[in-house]
Amino acid sequence: MDEKMMQMLTQLIEGQNETNKQLSELTNRVGGLESKVDRTTLLLEETQRNVKIIGEGLVAFREQVDRQFEEVHAALNEKTDLLETVIKVHSSEVNKLKDESKHIQGIIGEHEVSIRILKNQNP
Repeated sequence: MDEKMMQMLTQLIEGQNETNKQLSELTNRVGGLESKVDRTTLLLEETQRNVKIIGEGLVAFREQVDRQFEEVHAALNEKTDLLETVIKVHSSEVNKLKDESKHIQGIIGEHEVSIRILKNQNP
Protein backbone atom coordinates (compact mmCIF):
# COMPACT_ATOMS: atom_id res chain seq x y z
CA MET A 1 0.00 0.00 0.00
CA ASP A 2 1.14 3.33 -0.61
CA GLU A 3 1.91 5.88 2.01
CA LYS A 4 -1.01 8.15 1.24
CA MET A 5 -3.43 5.32 1.79
CA MET A 6 -1.71 4.48 5.06
CA GLN A 7 -2.05 8.06 6.24
CA MET A 8 -5.70 8.09 5.32
CA LEU A 9 -6.30 4.80 7.16
CA THR A 10 -4.36 6.12 10.16
CA GLN A 11 -6.42 9.33 10.18
CA LEU A 12 -9.61 7.30 9.78
CA ILE A 13 -8.63 5.05 12.71
CA GLU A 14 -7.65 8.08 14.84
CA GLY A 15 -10.96 9.74 13.97
CA GLN A 16 -12.77 6.53 14.90
CA ASN A 17 -10.87 6.37 18.19
CA GLU A 18 -11.74 10.03 18.94
CA THR A 19 -15.40 9.34 18.09
CA ASN A 20 -15.38 6.26 20.35
CA LYS A 21 -13.81 8.35 23.15
CA GLN A 22 -16.44 11.08 22.79
CA LEU A 23 -19.21 8.47 22.66
CA SER A 24 -17.85 6.90 25.84
CA GLU A 25 -17.81 10.34 27.56
CA LEU A 26 -21.38 11.01 26.43
CA THR A 27 -22.45 7.59 27.69
CA ASN A 28 -20.89 8.36 31.09
CA ARG A 29 -22.61 11.76 31.20
CA VAL A 30 -25.97 10.23 30.26
CA GLY A 31 -25.48 7.61 32.99
CA GLY A 32 -24.82 10.40 35.49
CA LEU A 33 -27.91 12.24 34.31
CA GLU A 34 -30.01 9.07 34.61
CA SER A 35 -28.76 8.65 38.16
CA LYS A 36 -29.72 12.25 38.97
CA VAL A 37 -33.13 11.81 37.33
CA ASP A 38 -33.69 8.65 39.40
CA ARG A 39 -32.71 10.52 42.59
CA THR A 40 -34.96 13.44 41.64
CA THR A 41 -37.84 11.02 41.00
CA LEU A 42 -37.36 9.48 44.43
CA LEU A 43 -37.29 12.91 46.07
CA LEU A 44 -40.42 13.93 44.17
CA GLU A 45 -42.25 10.78 45.28
CA GLU A 46 -41.18 11.39 48.88
CA THR A 47 -42.32 15.01 48.64
CA GLN A 48 -45.69 13.91 47.26
CA ARG A 49 -46.10 11.48 50.18
CA ASN A 50 -45.18 14.23 52.65
CA VAL A 51 -47.64 16.66 51.06
CA LYS A 52 -50.36 14.02 51.24
CA ILE A 53 -49.60 13.36 54.92
CA ILE A 54 -49.62 17.09 55.68
CA GLY A 55 -52.92 17.48 53.82
CA GLU A 56 -54.49 14.63 55.79
CA GLY A 57 -53.18 16.18 59.00
CA LEU A 58 -54.68 19.54 58.10
CA VAL A 59 -58.04 17.96 57.33
CA ALA A 60 -58.01 16.14 60.67
CA PHE A 61 -56.97 19.33 62.47
CA ARG A 62 -59.76 21.30 60.81
CA GLU A 63 -62.32 18.69 61.78
CA GLN A 64 -61.08 18.80 65.36
CA VAL A 65 -61.22 22.61 65.43
CA ASP A 66 -64.75 22.51 63.97
CA ARG A 67 -65.88 20.04 66.65
CA GLN A 68 -64.34 22.11 69.43
CA PHE A 69 -65.86 25.28 68.00
CA GLU A 70 -69.30 23.65 68.00
CA GLU A 71 -68.81 22.52 71.60
CA VAL A 72 -67.76 26.00 72.71
CA HIS A 73 -70.58 27.56 70.71
CA ALA A 74 -73.14 25.24 72.32
CA ALA A 75 -71.75 25.99 75.81
CA LEU A 76 -71.90 29.73 75.15
CA ASN A 77 -75.47 29.46 73.89
CA GLU A 78 -76.43 27.52 77.01
CA LYS A 79 -74.83 30.11 79.30
CA THR A 80 -76.36 32.95 77.31
CA ASP A 81 -79.80 31.37 77.69
CA LEU A 82 -79.22 31.04 81.43
CA LEU A 83 -78.10 34.67 81.68
CA GLU A 84 -81.16 35.83 79.75
CA THR A 85 -83.41 33.92 82.14
CA VAL A 86 -81.65 35.36 85.20
CA ILE A 87 -81.83 38.89 83.78
CA LYS A 88 -85.57 38.53 83.09
CA VAL A 89 -86.21 37.27 86.63
CA HIS A 90 -84.11 40.04 88.17
CA SER A 91 -85.75 42.66 85.99
CA SER A 92 -89.16 41.47 87.10
CA GLU A 93 -88.07 41.52 90.75
CA VAL A 94 -86.59 45.02 90.38
CA ASN A 95 -89.87 46.26 88.89
CA LYS A 96 -91.78 44.74 91.83
CA LEU A 97 -89.40 46.42 94.26
CA LYS A 98 -89.93 49.75 92.50
CA ASP A 99 -93.69 49.37 92.81
CA GLU A 100 -93.38 48.42 96.50
CA SER A 101 -91.04 51.37 97.07
CA LYS A 102 -93.60 53.76 95.57
CA HIS A 103 -96.31 52.24 97.76
CA ILE A 104 -94.11 52.54 100.86
CA GLN A 105 -93.25 56.16 99.99
CA GLY A 106 -96.97 56.85 99.71
CA ILE A 107 -97.59 55.36 103.13
CA ILE A 108 -94.65 57.30 104.61
CA GLY A 109 -96.08 60.47 103.07
CA GLU A 110 -99.46 59.78 104.70
CA HIS A 111 -97.75 59.14 108.05
CA GLU A 112 -95.82 62.42 107.81
CA VAL A 113 -99.08 64.28 107.20
CA SER A 114 -100.69 62.50 110.16
CA ILE A 115 -97.71 63.32 112.39
CA ARG A 116 -97.89 67.02 111.44
CA ILE A 117 -101.60 67.06 112.15
CA LEU A 118 -101.03 65.44 115.51
CA LYS A 119 -98.23 67.88 116.35
CA ASN A 120 -100.45 70.79 115.43
CA GLN A 121 -103.30 69.48 117.61
CA ASN A 122 -101.06 69.04 120.64
CA PRO A 123 -98.88 72.09 120.97
